[in-house]
Amino acid sequence: MSIADLLHPRRHLLAWTAPVSVVAAIAGGTALVNASSASGHPSLPSITPAQLLAKVQETKVAALSGVVHESAALGLPQLPGGAESASLSWTSLLTGTHTAKVWFDGADKQRVALLGTLSEADVVHNGRDVWTYTSGTNEVSHTVLPAGLNSRHDEPGGPTGDRYTPIGAAQALLKELAPSTSVRMDTTQVVAGRDAYTLVISPRDSRSTVREIAIAVDSKRFVPLQLQVFGSGSSPAFQFGFTQISFATPKASTFDFRPPADATVVANPLQEMHSGEHRAGPPSGRPTPTGSVAPKVLGSGWTTVVEFPAGLPGVAGGLLDRLTRPGATSGERVLTTSLLNGLLLPDGRVFIGAVTPSALEHIAATTPR
Repeated sequence: MSIADLLHPRRHLLAWTAPVSVVAAIAGGTALVNASSASGHPSLPSITPAQLLAKVQETKVAALSGVVHESAALGLPQLPGGAESASLSWTSLLTGTHTAKVWFDGADKQRVALLGTLSEADVVHNGRDVWTYTSGTNEVSHTVLPAGLNSRHDEPGGPTGDRYTPIGAAQALLKELAPSTSVRMDTTQVVAGRDAYTLVISPRDSRSTVREIAIAVDSKRFVPLQLQVFGSGSSPAFQFGFTQISFATPKASTFDFRPPADATVVANPLQEMHSGEHRAGPPSGRPTPTGSVAPKVLGSGWTTVVEFPAGLPGVAGGLLDRLTRPGATSGERVLTTSLLNGLLLPDGRVFIGAVTPSALEHIAATTPR
């Protein structure tokens, strides 16, 4: 998972639909797992990072269901959409803790229910139909996907290609990314009641604010169960993982959605977040940006930065402006957290990445308008 994936609203919201994809960035090293028989650290067969990645690539996950816990401790104040409410706004996931129930049955059927103490928000994908529903506002949306969209073999456990064997693909990946990444096997652990290996990867680039990423991988099915991203603090700045998981096929009725008769029909919030439509205007005194509103990914790997040429969409733009402080240059505003940093320029452009403020300023200064 790249920093661009973490910043992508829809990917972040639906991260549960692709638990295998989080190991795409695993690279480097050949250390053996340090298995322990101590409580909470099950004794497991030794394995190298390359072997573990190969097993993840070749695993087949036809279906699953479970409970996912997500938390963010970036040092930001509590934003709208706390634990008492359930919202499909990705800004609500930037602070506090959240819980979701998830169901997956192949590429055509997925469902996620974000749970609040007072409400629930659902996303249901069944064939070409995608529904969203928020009980707190009693709002529903319906989208019909283009024909053939689900035939791309990008579901969890899907084909990985036959040009290389899994071991060969893993070794090639490790060799290619090793210069930028170090890797080690940490002590084993138990996640969602299942014994798991722990793979820890960390950047060698001092410009990155990521200290390390710990990935717990199921020791029998080789499905990633938990991901923790560490920044400057000793606790994870961001983490999400299963607290309960089952690999039984969910009932077909799970994916049948019937909207309440009195629900208000609204535009699909996931499409709006993805396209950048209905974004808030620029802060007072800041010129209205022109040109494409689609975000741009700059750089690669640990120093990836996302540029929003016309500002962040929707309420996020206003929130970001309020959370920032004046920068060194007139008209600039900066956001500093334990993991992500942001830079708002006078011309309306926004740069966000898990890089140091100085690196972010350099990238912004050298990126043409």
